[in-house]
Amino acid sequence: MRVFVKTYGCTLNQADSDIIINSLKSQNFEIVDSEGSADVVIVNTCTVKQPTEEKILNYISKINKTGKKIVAAGCLATASPKKIKRYAPNAGIITTANIDKAVEAVVDIYNNKRAIFDSKNKLDKVELMNRVNRNENIIIAKVPINEGCLGNCSFCETRISRGALNSFSEEQIINAIKFSAEKGVKEIQLTSQDAGAYGFDRGTDLIQLMKKITEIQNPKFKIRIAMMNPEHLIPIADEFMELLKEPHFYKFVHIPVQAGSNKVLKDMNRKYTREEFLSLVDNIKSYAHDLPDLTIETDIIAGYPTETDEDFKETIDLVKKARFNIVNMSRFWKRDHTLAAKLKQLPNNEIRKRSIELARVVRRIQKEINDTYIGEYFDVVVTEENEYSFNARLDSYKKVIIKKNSNTKSIKLGMMLKVKIAAATANVLYADDKVEL
Repeated sequence: MRVFVKTYGCTLNQADSDIIINSLKSQNFEIVDSEGSADVVIVNTCTVKQPTEEKILNYISKINKTGKKIVAAGCLATASPKKIKRYAPNAGIITTANIDKAVEAVVDIYNNKRAIFDSKNKLDKVELMNRVNRNENIIIAKVPINEGCLGNCSFCETRISRGALNSFSEEQIINAIKFSAEKGVKEIQLTSQDAGAYGFDRGTDLIQLMKKITEIQNPKFKIRIAMMNPEHLIPIADEFMELLKEPHFYKFVHIPVQAGSNKVLKDMNRKYTREEFLSLVDNIKSYAHDLPDLTIETDIIAGYPTETDEDFKETIDLVKKARFNIVNMSRFWKRDHTLAAKLKQLPNNEIRKRSIELARVVRRIQKEINDTYIGEYFDVVVTEENEYSFNARLDSYKKVIIKKNSNTKSIKLGMMLKVKIAAATANVLYADDKVEL
């Protein structure tokens, strides 16, 4: 049987898709590259933003009209299965806690049987990942460490789609990392909705996991730690930053602030203040002597329903003070089942105006930071390739574009190179044509 898997959403969703694909491969299903050649299409869905949801539902509707068999997985299938059924009444459903049922769901839906797998499991996905035959010929591997969260943010459906915090076994995580490293993987992404909360439900924490990772005797891979909510990083920040000095880890910290106003943070049900967040950023930056090339990434929502002009000015001021390397900007989109969806919404043109102003400030700061790299030499690892270029990563996880030309013909994925930065935009760095292999 031929199966096509279409994935939307975050790195954790991509990790789920990897597990689904390898589960199918272990049972001799053929994974194909397009829906046209598939007998069954699995759509791994996302529910973070309204535009993404609409895109997913349109895709499901299009596939349904072709007569293809469909199995919907992921966050939208978990939080709002009725929406899936509206566009594909006979689609199978696998909730996020039931991806171990992927093979059974595909077989059932192919044989025109009901395929609804929505039980409330506490599945250890890394144990499942280690159990199925995995693709060994990859450069980037995704290893989930936990899912769900301890928060209850007023704008987010994570608790509905992913449930309460479910941390996976330290032993299984270490086994997965060792397996990937032994097979030549160069970048391992530890995926999570909140890596800072890892282990709270197991009597351990992220620091203990990181210490065990540093004991792995293989220096030829890098670990990227997933997003951490500020309230969970604050108590362990010094230990975290000390461990980040270890060669296994990218010098990369992802802490979503979401807003710069204490009033809006309280309305969002975030568990920290503006002052606590800025103090955390200052603490992280105080390690610049030992970690001179460090990336701080954040997420910001513009146009939360209770956000006033003054609140938004506080967000702009926070961005100017913190000077983030990367900012994931998002307009507010109301999501079903959330408290924020019940509030009076700001006019779309006001949300758009604030988004444009935020983007202008963010791009200027990011460009100023990236321009400081021009003319400098860095060691990078090549992790991705397309028709026109290679993508490489600095130790800080900054992306470097290496254009394909006569000088770069011998470059291969996984290679370590020394490059000179020749140009920069707000988002990426560009290497000089001459590359040292």
